[in-house]
Amino acid sequence: MTARRIAIVGLGPKGFGCLERLALEVTRSPRPFALEVRVYDPEPHPGAGPIYDPAQPSDLLLNLAARHVDVWSVDNDLVPASQRLDLVTWLERHAPAWAAADAYVPRRFVGHYLREAYAALVAALPPSLRLTHVPAVVDDLVPVERGWRVLPADAGAERGDPAVVDEVMITTGHGTWTSDRGADAWAASLAASGGTRVVRTVLPVTSALGPAAVPAAATVGMRGFALTFIDAALALTAGRGGRFDGLDGPQPRYEGTEQDVGRILPYSRSGLPLHAKPGPELARRATVLAPIWTDVGTTIRAARHITFDEVCSRLAGGASRALQQLCPAASPTADAEVHATMAALRSTPPPLAAAEPAAPGRSTTAWGTATRAAGTATTAATKKTMCRSVAVAQSRRPPDARFAVAEAWRQVYPALVERIGHGGLSAAEVPSFRHLARGMERLAFGPPAENLARIGALLHAGVVDLRLVRAPRVVTVEGRLALAAAEGTTDPADPVAPVPLDVLVNAVIPPPGVHQDTPLLWRLRGRGSVRTGGGGTGLEVDRSAACVGGDGAVTAGLSALGRATEGWVLGNDTLSRRLHPETAAWARRIVAGAGADATGGPDPARVVASSATG
Repeated sequence: MTARRIAIVGLGPKGFGCLERLALEVTRSPRPFALEVRVYDPEPHPGAGPIYDPAQPSDLLLNLAARHVDVWSVDNDLVPASQRLDLVTWLERHAPAWAAADAYVPRRFVGHYLREAYAALVAALPPSLRLTHVPAVVDDLVPVERGWRVLPADAGAERGDPAVVDEVMITTGHGTWTSDRGADAWAASLAASGGTRVVRTVLPVTSALGPAAVPAAATVGMRGFALTFIDAALALTAGRGGRFDGLDGPQPRYEGTEQDVGRILPYSRSGLPLHAKPGPELARRATVLAPIWTDVGTTIRAARHITFDEVCSRLAGGASRALQQLCPAASPTADAEVHATMAALRSTPPPLAAAEPAAPGRSTTAWGTATRAAGTATTAATKKTMCRSVAVAQSRRPPDARFAVAEAWRQVYPALVERIGHGGLSAAEVPSFRHLARGMERLAFGPPAENLARIGALLHAGVVDLRLVRAPRVVTVEGRLALAAAEGTTDPADPVAPVPLDVLVNAVIPPPGVHQDTPLLWRLRGRGSVRTGGGGTGLEVDRSAACVGGDGAVTAGLSALGRATEGWVLGNDTLSRRLHPETAAWARRIVAGAGADATGGPDPARVVASSATG
């Protein structure tokens, strides 16, 4: 019996899900056949990926409550129940101090959990599924007759000729900066300066941000002001022995060590901070709002044709009702405050000065609409916003409109994923939705309150400095790179002097979708094997994850899941197995095709590949 050959490129949580669903579908198929599955991933901890590296510091927390993490399908009957654990149950066995449903746990625990889940799955694979792990990055996929040739970057990783497979699933997840367009181009665009070390990536933090790369007492500029910045700031402080106290109170404190850096100056194009996720008490109080979110989600799902304005209206209406119910004292002004918050999120921000020298082909524009003293105002407002967000999340302040809007987005998100993904909005409205989603991401999908409180403590201790957080210029001062305020962003009577840097860190991860820092996807798009959809950079796939080619037809034998499809499929940056049905649909399609081949019948996968997507 000839085995059907499958390649899974990338073995993080999405790749794990693909392997699990293949195993389940094979055991349930009425037709006996064999699968040869090759998984390609360079990481030493299969199933976890670099984001959940088991060796990273404990202060790097998951920004998803533990109760949402269960790597197993609900219908898995292949792996023994004693090994098929959700994260909370796993924590009860291995880290009981963290075993709470609403806990935001260290990501290293999640790495151990995922690694153990992978080992349990491998041990339970049926005899008809033969698994090979190739520890390599895939550099290219070349179409051949009835299949694909897989070309690893390390030609010796295969221990033989490059594999030819019938089907490829791409689940490459968070990429790394690799091309002249990404971090290397950013570094190359900086003025030559032997006095400042440039760190191109923060992962893995234990080596990228160790004392050899970022010395004690160094003044550190940090490109980025989001989750990766928080990881980097904590790696440079708590990761070097620093201690935090009072994280659940109004004035968290930080006590450093002699290994500490001197100052950390983060910056981004907007300078806007993330908001904290609700803590356990607020999350419990908010459960009474479930009927509101069910009603809003049902309305969005039931709409025959949904528009961007309707989405915003439904979200604002739900948020207003939620705020009035959760905080009756806010009732007189709740509706106006919620709508004002939504309007601000929808509005187009003013043009910003480039936060670093422009990449080739891009222009640098002045921040023409900035007000006088905007730099000072931004610093004060940023601190106030962060502190208020933590206080609301920790139930030390009553919920406000920003919390209500963020909660609406979090709770209604599954309905948006279902209704707006796969081209659910008109192409003309996609840019507006993407702009709203970026703002909502800052409000709704930020860090746990505990970690934002840590940043607050670092601010109070003077370790984190926000004076140049909004779109500074990178200039040269006496042979060193320095951050300097953009034109028009400071009060002429109280200017902010340029700050020379010992180290400049790139705390920005590659964006989702297809671009030159995803060389495999970039090559496939260049050949017409895949295309991007919905006016964005995400791969266009059908409901069973099959890639759509440049001609609008499904590309035979090629599928993709996760971050590569973000924008066409929504909400891929999640550990939840309940949000997207494409993984199970893909496995059913692959196994149906393999079973048909084994009995000489028509191949459903090839039938699908010859038609346009539905």
